[in-house]
Amino acid sequence: TGDNWQRLLDIVGPWDQASLPMVLAAQLWAGNAVASGKGAAVAVIGTRWKLPNRDIERAAWLVENLDVVATAHTASWPQVQRVLINGGACELVQLGSAIHGANHPGVAFCRTQLALPPEQLNPSPLVSGHDLLTRGFAAGPAIGRLLEAIRDAQLEGKVRTRDEALALADELKAG
Repeated sequence: TGDNWQRLLDIVGPWDQASLPMVLAAQLWAGNAVASGKGAAVAVIGTRWKLPNRDIERAAWLVENLDVVATAHTASWPQVQRVLINGGACELVQLGSAIHGANHPGVAFCRTQLALPPEQLNPSPLVSGHDLLTRGFAAGPAIGRLLEAIRDAQLEGKVRTRDEALALADELKAG
């Protein structure tokens, strides 16, 4: 409709260059199609238009993570960090800026975090699944959940060394 078209032009108009996934995600947002189907709407349209899978996947990822940018300033850092280390993070923040405004607190937070050196934005994990297995933990899905909890603690600054991470693993296993 005319209103949706104008919303889309308001979003993509200032962009010198934009990828097809960015424009598709903006179009779905402008047409309110993302409110209820999110990535599924992208898959339906992308398949109908015979877009490459990589473009469909990126557009779906952008649509699915727009809320992360909007709430980044109040969300948990591990949740936001996992989005910002994705290869599409700069496009996502650009899209979020176009939709919410460059001064939106979530957009500003994401821009600040993306400016961090790579070793700060995405530090190497303190422990691996192999470390936990050699420590006597049983193989299985619980190791993945444990590694995620340790990684969250690392990103939040609660553990800083390998020894602290292993101690947390022991504590979580016992609890």
